[in-house]
Order: sequence, then C-alpha cells, then structure tokens
Amino acid sequence: MGSNLIARSSRLRTNPPLGGFFVCQRPWLTYQGVVASLKHIILMGVSGAGKSTIGRQLATALGRPFVEGDTFHPPENIAKMQGGSPLQNEDRRNWITALGEATSSQSVAVVACSALNAQVRQWLIEAIGSSPIYIFLDVPRDVLTKRVAKRANHFFDPALLDSQLESLEVPDDAIHINADAPFEDVVAEIINALNEDG
Repeated sequence: MGSNLIARSSRLRTNPPLGGFFVCQRPWLTYQGVVASLKHIILMGVSGAGKSTIGRQLATALGRPFVEGDTFHPPENIAKMQGGSPLQNEDRRNWITALGEATSSQSVAVVACSALNAQVRQWLIEAIGSSPIYIFLDVPRDVLTKRVAKRANHFFDPALLDSQLESLEVPDDAIHINADAPFEDVVAEIINALNEDG
C-alpha cells in the first residue's frame, strides 16, 4: 500500500447511479498531499482491466464524481457486442460524444472508458473541451481472461477481448499502472503517481 495512505473508514459509499454518474461521498481513503491537477481523469484499458471498480474507488478517494462510460453506449452498440461483433470507430463516435459531453458537465471527474485508440481519444478531447489525464490500467492477458469470464450480467462478450487487445493504442503520455493487484492498492498507486505527475 502506498505510504501516503493514512486512514480508511469501514465502507465505501456512493449514491445510486443517475444518468451514468456516481457522486462519491465520505471518502474512505484519506491521503497526505494533494492531486494538484484539476483535469478530468480517464481510466483506460481493455475489458477486465478494472476500470469501473477502480474508478469508483478512486473517485471516492479524491472526492470527485465518477462517470461510467458503459452507461452511454447506444442500444445498437450493446446488441453488437452481445452478438460477439467488435465495435469499429464508426460505432464509437456517438457513444464517445455523449460520454464526453456528460463529462464536461462536471468540474473534475473520474471516468471509466476503454479509450482504445487515438481517434477515440481525440473525439473525447473535442467533446470534453480539454485534454484529460489518462491512466492506463495494465493487466496480463491471462488475468483479463479470468476476470471477463467471471463477470455476470455484462453485455461484453468475452470472445471480444482479443480484438480489444489487438486494437489497443496506449498514448505516450498515459500514466501506466499495474492493475494486477488488490484494487485498493491500485488506487493508492494511482494517487501517488498523480501527485508525482502533478
């Protein structure tokens, strides 16, 4: 666990989701130091990297709203993935625009979004109106496979993992985090990295 971690309360608390947002209350982690940057933070990576779970915990620790990218997929995207067909960039455009506009309505948010390639990330910048900080959650393929296989009630077909890995383009300026660890340790590592980077 990172040395900046100094306290933990008994439970993580968030209010119910509304339009893709989770407003995090009563942070369960208290850190010395301040994340100086007031930019949006996007947790990126392929399915199974832990974007949603880590994102909620990170947002709680920072006292920021959490935006779940999957919430903004149109029905046709969900149907396509459920059917085992990977999304193409033309499928992602409307989804990314809606997600970016929702994110821009928040002052500083933590966002879960695969953001797999440069074109998608450019659309995000255009919709948000500013450049976010990208946190790339790096997880070995065998761990990803086990995670997606265990998920219940999710529209992502595990067979699509290979297509995501093949199309993944990690930006040069992303902060790389090993996410093959207990999630609260990952959150501590992210905050340490943000403090060092900021």
